[in-house]
Amino acid sequence: MSKTDKSMKILLVILAIILGIIAVLFLYLLISPIRVILDSKEGYFFLGWNKWLKARIEPDLENLGMEVQIPFWRRKYKFDQMIASRRASKAKTPIKRKKKRFNLNWAKLKKILAQIRVKEFRLICDTDDFIMNAYMIPFMEFLNFKKGYNTHMNFLGKNEIKIEAESRIYNMLKAGIF
Repeated sequence: MSKTDKSMKILLVILAIILGIIAVLFLYLLISPIRVILDSKEGYFFLGWNKWLKARIEPDLENLGMEVQIPFWRRKYKFDQMIASRRASKAKTPIKRKKKRFNLNWAKLKKILAQIRVKEFRLICDTDDFIMNAYMIPFMEFLNFKKGYNTHMNFLGKNEIKIEAESRIYNMLKAGIF
């Protein structure tokens, strides 16, 4: 066996190992859960894909921005700076694009949305109308009893919502393809 044959075999083994690691990482990302949390009381929106990607939006009126974090990298974006730089860099002549027609398949969309599991749902609502609040109390209590949601009407002017949902990319792709 010549020297080039040995080096070629070693190169192929290294390439197979690298491709195997990439395939395992890809499969891991397909089955790892994606979490979405929307909380109006704490004032944030969180999107997390296990430990690989985390994004958080905090609606502070002076510093409205987003923080993105992936392994070994973290960055904060300010929306007012992004909008100002985009307005400054726009060309004066608009480019005309052809409109693409998008057909929405409601049955597949319903299957995809059915794969999303709502782990926590809390709604505290006040409509600022005492009569409407009184009419809404039986409906809110029905949601508490039948669906297991945490919904309440109050007469104090307090409005809150918290939604925590989780899904896996694999399940959503499977529902969308088949």
